[in-house]
Amino acid sequence: MTPTLLATAGAFALTALFQLGGVLVWGAMLTNRVRTLEREIAPLRSLAVQVARMDARLEVLVEQFKELNASVRWMRGPARTANPGETGE
Repeated sequence: MTPTLLATAGAFALTALFQLGGVLVWGAMLTNRVRTLEREIAPLRSLAVQVARMDARLEVLVEQFKELNASVRWMRGPARTANPGETGE
């Protein structure tokens, strides 16, 4: 083998090793970032569950408010007066 060919093969091998090292470092950084994001997402999932529970409670409260409002309107309505011939019972 000629020295030029050896130098070229060495340069290619060195470049390949350098790029492989870069890929490994990039992969490790990406893995760490994914783990960090997963840790940050966990509380958001918990919050979503809490919001869903609150939404269900709010729907119940709205229905109760509507029923209460209807009852108040019914009580505020004009009172029925008995006809002169009725005893009222």
